[in-house]
Amino acid sequence: MQRDELSTTLPLRDGRMVRIRPLEADDTKILGDFFCSLSEETRSTYGPHPFNRETAAKLCDAVGDGRTVRFLAVLADDAPNAEIIAYMILSREIWPDDLERYGDTVPWETTACLAPVVADAHQGQGLGSTMGEHVLTSARKLGISHVILMGGVLDVNPRARHVYEKLGFRHVGSFWTGSGSKRRLNHNMVVQL
Repeated sequence: MQRDELSTTLPLRDGRMVRIRPLEADDTKILGDFFCSLSEETRSTYGPHPFNRETAAKLCDAVGDGRTVRFLAVLADDAPNAEIIAYMILSREIWPDDLERYGDTVPWETTACLAPVVADAHQGQGLGSTMGEHVLTSARKLGISHVILMGGVLDVNPRARHVYEKLGFRHVGSFWTGSGSKRRLNHNMVVQL
């Protein structure tokens, strides 16, 4: 499938247009800028990888690996001042803990996992839902029948749980992470496409 088939342009609530597209090899600078701009609070709810320029470079070097599509929501995508305002991972590489927790609730050969993060200044504006709809539509085009949440969703993040429910995800279990004062309740959620 061509990368252009996984791209679209959509309006934000404020009328600005955002380009949703797969990560490209030359996105290292803007992806690094995005990662470094995220608050500690936002970083604490998202854990697939570190948020730094080194990780951005590694991810851009790995574009086209065939198992993972990293989607960006980009303002002014064709300008020298392009700005990423959201990032979502859609991957067929499922973490061992997720495989164990979800068990036989999904057909693993056609299942992918999702991990989204929205820039602090754009949270609560519908971008997660809008971009999530596009990513799930793209997943269908890629032959994916089910999508799970990579690492689950934190119970203390009701805004994210609401977005997932709006996208059709359903709760299929709960689990705890951490220990002592850092112990946190998480939820497994899945959507059938």
